[in-house]
Amino acid sequence: RSAKGSLDNPGKNVAAKSGLNRAILREGWYMFSQILEWECKKHGSRVIYVNPRNTSLTCSSCGKVEKSSRKNQARFECSCGFSANADTNAAINIKNLAAACSG
Repeated sequence: RSAKGSLDNPGKNVAAKSGLNRAILREGWYMFSQILEWECKKHGSRVIYVNPRNTSLTCSSCGKVEKSSRKNQARFECSCGFSANADTNAAINIKNLAAACSG
């Protein structure tokens, strides 16, 4: 259930619950990243952090960034003619960013 409640039954302490949820999410991802880094170091690999901004709007073929390229949640179609699953396209962009960061 939402902390905001509904029109008939509004929630109580919504700001406090929202802050708590943010803190839990922040700590969860921090702990996950620490464990991931430790495991990678133990096995001789490393974690590369990349900025995910616009990875779902950027064409992995030509590099053009357009909001209109996301036809729906699942489909990516660029004006250059490239089309793919939106998640696959974003994953390719993230892989390319990581490769550029690692030199």
